[in-house]
Amino acid sequence: MSINTQGEFWIGSEPADIHNFLQAYTSDGYAIHEFRLCHCSCGSQVFKLEASVGDAAARRTCSRCERTHFMLDSEKCWDNTEEEPQLLECTKCGSTETNVGVGFSLYQEGQVKGEVHWLYIGYRCTACGLLGSFADWKVARVSVRHLFESV
Repeated sequence: MSINTQGEFWIGSEPADIHNFLQAYTSDGYAIHEFRLCHCSCGSQVFKLEASVGDAAARRTCSRCERTHFMLDSEKCWDNTEEEPQLLECTKCGSTETNVGVGFSLYQEGQVKGEVHWLYIGYRCTACGLLGSFADWKVARVSVRHLFESV
């Protein structure tokens, strides 16, 4: 893994760089404790990513097989989002193809210790390597550890 942090943007060389980017991005807030890199069932790691942050909803569409996957329980609310989901477009080069990973911040104490508190959807543009966080939201319910496997 190699991340170039010299310029205005962080540039990653491979999908796994999303994890290191999200760790740095969250270091002053709700730090991530778990990370999952997205893979399609066809084996691809390249997606188009859409999200409605206010509605806590995201989905990815595989660039190879065009299979759509609702992320993080988003299928339950996707058709009823109050704001129109936005397609990720790289701010550096304009590409819509990206690698996707999810970082999870967990409660560290109290009755809900170990439960998901906040999540971050990170990306790496496959055209230019730009790393970023496209969406994040608070998880307002307990017993959601199944989200680790629903990225």
